[in-house]
Amino acid sequence: MTGFSITVCAIIDARSGGYCEACGARSAVERHHRRPRQQGGSKRPDTNLASNGLALCRHCHHVNVENNRAFAYLMGWLLSQNMSPDRERVMYRGEWMLLGDDGSVEPWQVAA
Repeated sequence: MTGFSITVCAIIDARSGGYCEACGARSAVERHHRRPRQQGGSKRPDTNLASNGLALCRHCHHVNVENNRAFAYLMGWLLSQNMSPDRERVMYRGEWMLLGDDGSVEPWQVAA
């Protein structure tokens, strides 16, 4: 597997509504893997599911994620390889959310 399928891209694009899923202010023009694929891709099926993808504007992708990786990990825009994207919170347009593989966006709640 090397990237998001056409179906998953459509789910991510529909979820975003065309706007950056990090800032919500600019047009989303790039898709980003929260848990990176690594060199040569990944054999883990959840790497290319919608919960692992974000539609981002160029600014957020390059300035907030690629050039500020420590911040991106804190925001859930990047995940380590041992994490499951559908179980990890992400700062989504100013709120902590969980992303579903079906395109859902649900409020994140601290476990009791």
